[in-house]
Amino acid sequence: MCSQAFRPPSEPAPSIRSLLLQPGGTCVRYAELVDSNRVTLVYSGRYAIYHALRVLGSRERRTVLVPAFQCPTVVDPVLHAGYDVRFYTVTRGLVPDAEDLRAKLTPDVGAVLFIRYFGF
Repeated sequence: MCSQAFRPPSEPAPSIRSLLLQPGGTCVRYAELVDSNRVTLVYSGRYAIYHALRVLGSRERRTVLVPAFQCPTVVDPVLHAGYDVRFYTVTRGLVPDAEDLRAKLTPDVGAVLFIRYFGF
């Protein structure tokens, strides 16, 4: 068993430019994205979570793993999108407990939410 704590990747953080790059290195203009059906603009993280889960739309994988230490507004969009919530343990260092997370990654899990607490 691995003795290191599981940590979701935090580096490198994506830049706006890297998100707009197309194959071949050409950059998409922001106006083209806004006018396309590839982008949905939302005004809060709650709506972003809801819409991301609606896009997933899995019929078999109806559970989302959510950290046990989080703001209750994280759970609401998951439930409203029609998913069940299963909590995973977060250590005192605010990182997911790797053993608990692995144990809860069952075939019914369609997504895992990670939170970067306080921007760390």
